Amino acid sequence: MKDLDQNDLEIILKWRNSNRIINLMYRDTEITMSEHEQGFQRVTKDKRYLVKLLVYENRRLGLVNFADIDRMNNRCYWGFHIGDLGAPRESGTMMGLLALNLIFEKMGLRKSMCRNIGI
Repeated sequence: MKDLDQNDLEIILKWRNSNRIINLMYRDTEITMSEHEQGFQRVTKDKRYLVKLLVYENRRLGLVNFADIDRMNNRCYWGFHIGDLGAPRESGTMMGLLALNLIFEKMGLRKSMCRNIGI
């Protein structure tokens, strides 16, 4: 998984606004690039957020995001989706395992609650 950067915004917005993913989000209407960029600025500056991309063979496959990271209580919310329709089978499983390893083993959190939080 890699950190999210400005070069990823266009593909993520395309995924986010796709019929397949938009219906899973809290806000189920399309977002503009301007709104998307504002979300990107928020999550990259606020330590309570962490967004990663699943990349395989230089191809972006999906997004995982963590929100409301609470280091005092060692917990967070997280959600993820596969954006690339041609992603290899079981990419979502791999992304989920990598995400859980990141928050529990590397970040030392103790509790995660799942929700699709999007940016």
